[in-house]
Amino acid sequence: MLAQQKHTQDPRPRRAVVLGLSALGLAVIAINAWLCDDAFITLRSAKNLVEGRGAVFNVGWRVQSYTHPAWMLALALAWALTREAFWTTIALGLALSGAALGLGIGRCRGSTGALAFVVALSCSRAFVEYSTAGLENPLTHLVVVGGAALLLGSGPDQARRQLLVAGLLVSAAFLSRPDAVLLLAPVGVELDRRAREAGLTRRQRARAWLLGAAPALAWELCSLIYYGALVPNTALAKLGLGIDRGELVVRGLAYLGRAATSDPITFLLMLGAIVIPWLPGRAGAPSLRPLGRGAAAYLVYVVAIGGDFMEGRFLTAPALCGALALGQLRWSGRAALALVPACALVAGLGARHPWSPDAGEAEPRSEAGIADERSHYAAASSALAWRPGRSLPEHRWRELGERGPEDGGRVVKFSTLGFYGFFADPDVHVVDPFALADPLLARLPPVRRVDWKAGHLPRVMPDGYLDTLAGDPLRVEIRDPGVARLYEAVVRVHHGPIFSRGRGVAIFELMTGRSSASVDSRRYELAELVRVDARALARSRKALRFRDAGVELELDERGGAGPLRLMLSPGQRYAFIFLTGDSPIARRELQLAGELDEAPRLVEIDPPRERFDRVHVLPLTMHGKRSLQLGPAPD
Repeated sequence: MLAQQKHTQDPRPRRAVVLGLSALGLAVIAINAWLCDDAFITLRSAKNLVEGRGAVFNVGWRVQSYTHPAWMLALALAWALTREAFWTTIALGLALSGAALGLGIGRCRGSTGALAFVVALSCSRAFVEYSTAGLENPLTHLVVVGGAALLLGSGPDQARRQLLVAGLLVSAAFLSRPDAVLLLAPVGVELDRRAREAGLTRRQRARAWLLGAAPALAWELCSLIYYGALVPNTALAKLGLGIDRGELVVRGLAYLGRAATSDPITFLLMLGAIVIPWLPGRAGAPSLRPLGRGAAAYLVYVVAIGGDFMEGRFLTAPALCGALALGQLRWSGRAALALVPACALVAGLGARHPWSPDAGEAEPRSEAGIADERSHYAAASSALAWRPGRSLPEHRWRELGERGPEDGGRVVKFSTLGFYGFFADPDVHVVDPFALADPLLARLPPVRRVDWKAGHLPRVMPDGYLDTLAGDPLRVEIRDPGVARLYEAVVRVHHGPIFSRGRGVAIFELMTGRSSASVDSRRYELAELVRVDARALARSRKALRFRDAGVELELDERGGAGPLRLMLSPGQRYAFIFLTGDSPIARRELQLAGELDEAPRLVEIDPPRERFDRVHVLPLTMHGKRSLQLGPAPD
């Protein structure tokens, strides 16, 4: 009853207002429309599914190379209807974005709230750009707006139906992108509380939840049977293997900080999602507090995983939550109109105004592993780049894919899967060092990178792996025994018959990590480690170059015999790890002063008293340098 009274006091926008403002918001999205390379990774799986080769990236290998099952299925349906990728994918993004805008505007507090909602979102560069891009964002946006509509919905007489819909929305969030559950889970908790207060028994609520969760549970069962996994291969490949938790948090905070400077409206909307629902009295939007909690939880998660390499991609849903809260405030007509130039001016302080998209930059901004992806691809893969007779995307990676492997074989190593893989022959097996579509490499430790890029953790290709794939995959030619054992489990799960004998055991071993136990992690993480005899280095009198894995100096057994003296590139921070055999016994850290381009400087490090026979000189910073120098100290 209270909810119905609120609707009477605060009428929703008229249909003409909803349609007009939706068209305005959609127009801003349309002029920014583009597709990124990653979108074509999913598109290749969708195309293979429609054409009878299975929902896979590499034919014959059941690997979930996409994170968003519902989005992949939507793309597959769209591909089945048009057999065209670029404009069809953009149209799908626009259709879902239009639905999200229309539903969101329809739940705003009057026409002034609707205006505030649309103006804020149209000035959020992240929201505008990733409402197309070919990724799952527009689908996630629609699910989030659906959650807001439930919170602002009818009274206790519809509690059972609302709880069922909440369960379906949580499933939809999971199928849109598994971590999007964080956004909708508090909504489900709130609606469960309302259902309990409305008199629904525990059994009735459990039944509603079970029915709502059925799509997600069905997908997980199918995924376990078909792919042999409960999580996407992309999660295994991307999520921070071997990276210090503190370093991830620092990078995640930098991801949020990047938004503050390059996309200020998005940053302010994220703050609004957390603050506005808790404003006192009639000024706030208390009904949307669960969505505010979801936005906060999601932002904590984004920070914890180190953010993303795509500037703003993971911030669109929290920004949408802020815009929904903004639309629930009581705006006067004058204040709502004043918001238009205010948002426009603030958006202009960022890197690029969403009302004036560019056609691409030769050198798009990339700092701390965070890139302006739209600017990077706009010249080759945006709606503004189209000209009569031009087929998009028009990119060198597409040309290479259409040309096929240079050696005429059927296995190729290529680091960017999207454009290349989609336009290559379906029978070409593409192996990417970032392991997004490779079940073996995804389970190997990534190569150590100081200036790492979120979602781009390269692996070393095991000796004999490409030969194994190029020949008979059941005939293992991998030389490392530990990796060969891991591959035997991988090939049984992802390549052999679905209901073959022993596949269940192999799935269990992969999921628990037992099949990876014999892999020498240090060998692959420090694959670029330079090993040198300290006496030979002293005799050579020349500096040697090393990369992120550092240098390991082999010494005569010594300890406490005076400082360790070396020449090292200045302006960097180093760790000195003293070892006996493979066991570290002490660690020292040093910030070496100086300019980055200066010649190596003398370093003196006090050794431990214990005996040691090796010293691992490990760079903790690189500051954009591909390599550093280490040399013997002068006499």
